[in-house]
Parts: sequence; C-alpha cells; structure tokens
Amino acid sequence: MWLYNEVYSIRDGVKSHAISDSIIYLCLCEVSPTIECLWLNPDGRTLAVATDEEVIRLWDIPTGKVKTTLTAHGVNTVTFSPDGTMLASGSGDPYLWDVHTGKLLHNIVKARGVVYRIAFSPDGKILASGSLQTIELWNTFTAEHIGTFTGYLGWIEAIAFSPDGKTLASGNNGTVILWDMNQIPD
Repeated sequence: MWLYNEVYSIRDGVKSHAISDSIIYLCLCEVSPTIECLWLNPDGRTLAVATDEEVIRLWDIPTGKVKTTLTAHGVNTVTFSPDGTMLASGSGDPYLWDVHTGKLLHNIVKARGVVYRIAFSPDGKILASGSLQTIELWNTFTAEHIGTFTGYLGWIEAIAFSPDGKTLASGNNGTVILWDMNQIPD
C-alpha cells in the first residue's frame, strides 16, 4: 500500500499542499471544478473522475498523475467494465471509451433520454443505461440496442446486475424492481 500525505489538484495534477500527520492513500483536491461522479477501476490503479468541465480524467493512483483526459459531455455517471478495459459514461447518451487509448469506442445516440445511471453486466457484454422511466440494454461491442425495460414513473436512480448476470436491479423513489435478463423485451 502506498502512503500519501500530499494533495493534488484534480484539474492539472499539481501538488498544492501537504496534510500533516495524516495517512491518506491519495487525495485529489480542488475547490472547483465540481466533481460530478467517480468510479474506481477493478484493478485498483485507475480512478475516473468526471467534472463540471465536461471532461473525465483517468488518474493513475500509484503516481497521482492524470493518465488520460477524455473530452466528454455533461456526465451524470461513469463506470468501468468488469475487466477494466472500457469506461462507460452517461449523460444525454451513453458513451463507451477504451481505457488504455482514451479513444471513444461508441456514442450510443439511439438512447431515449438523459442517461442518469449505467452498469455493465458481469461479463462486460451488456451495458444497462437508466433514464426517465426506462432502462435500455446495449451490446458493448457493437452498440446495438438489445431491449428496453419500462415500468417507472420517474428517473432510474440506481442500477446493478447480479453477479451471475441473470438479474438486473433498479430503483427509484423507494421502489426496487428486479428484472429477468432472460426475458428482455424488444
């Protein structure tokens, strides 16, 4: 485990000051921009941080340096694929990025609304995007639409696959629905 007592700017990675007598793994601080969302890569070495500047920075945790900056959109949510090779981000559309090159793999422009939450299936082959009243399912390799679950009156506020990928859980306004992934509607 690396021990850090230094604070770095999330904008440019420049060390701003030290925190005395504290054991902090890594602290990336800045008053502005606002951090909209973040997600840790399964390898534990990369952190995706989306800000109100409409960028996503991929931070190398051991060095505290920015590896890649992705020019994004008004990002509401980010998540890494289970194998850590892809990053999905959501706003008006879901986006899929190659983590190693920083290149945009897919901009899924067929989504039905603002994407509020996203999740990868455990095998990384399906991306679920939750928006207003719907959850859409996408093939992560071709960006083809697989199906849509409907049944909410508001925004999808939480979404997650079961470890075996057979069930998708979603929630909003005190309601949780479990969806059978073997019965995906068109």
